Amino acid sequence: VDYKAENVWEKYADKPFDTVIDCAVGKEAWHAARDGKALKKGGVFMAVVLNDWQIDVTRWWHFFSLMGQPMGRAMWTSAAALFGGKKYSMFLGGATAETMQKVCDLVKDKKLKVVVDSASPHPFTDEGVRSAMTLHENRRGKGKIVVKIAD
Repeated sequence: VDYKAENVWEKYADKPFDTVIDCAVGKEAWHAARDGKALKKGGVFMAVVLNDWQIDVTRWWHFFSLMGQPMGRAMWTSAAALFGGKKYSMFLGGATAETMQKVCDLVKDKKLKVVVDSASPHPFTDEGVRSAMTLHENRRGKGKIVVKIAD
């Protein structure tokens, strides 16, 4: 869904989702899902991007402000979900050997398609890496942005 080209919260208000997985926006998406109709009452909002896309942690204590808001949201909405409210959940997991094997099996069995950005692979040069990072930072990649390191 191209969330920058259209208001997905309005577009899907008449067909609300049970679950929304946010991989791009952060707290603004949670506010739109919480306040709008595109996420069903009792639905789950799964945040991969916790607060903002740009994360600045320059001191160890900044970690508390980074994690404090989303953890508070998760605890508060867990209680609200008991009464039919929308629930905020965080994805903090990491890859394990078991999950990576499952993903590899899905790709091998052609049940999962890996989408690679059309500008990829970028060459492993200053210009190529800068181009890939600019594409990533501007959130303009359409799929995985790849830098080719070796043949």
